[in-house]
Amino acid sequence: MNNQEEKRAIIYNRNATQDIKANRMAEHENELVAFAKQHGYKPVAIYNDIASGNTHPFKRRGFKELVKHVEESKPAAIIVSDYARIGRRMDCFLSVHLWLQVNGIKLVAAYSQGGLK
Repeated sequence: MNNQEEKRAIIYNRNATQDIKANRMAEHENELVAFAKQHGYKPVAIYNDIASGNTHPFKRRGFKELVKHVEESKPAAIIVSDYARIGRRMDCFLSVHLWLQVNGIKLVAAYSQGGLK
């Protein structure tokens, strides 16, 4: 496996409200892609959800698609703007964290890295 393959990443973008403007969601995706590239990751897919942070991630349409992609592509990381994009409830976050650990995937939060405004 070469270094490029090891640095593949999937971007996950969740918003809690339907009221977000489509262009803002696209801007956010672009910011996450730029962050990924700045930190040596090659974005291979982007998944979006409009769902409450209290909805379990494994029940969200976009996250379920992400899970299928992970099983096929084995990326090095999942990139989110902040950890709350995974879920606001500790049980949601911990189940995703455990799943990532089992699959050897790093969770990278751009805000915690000082990467996004």
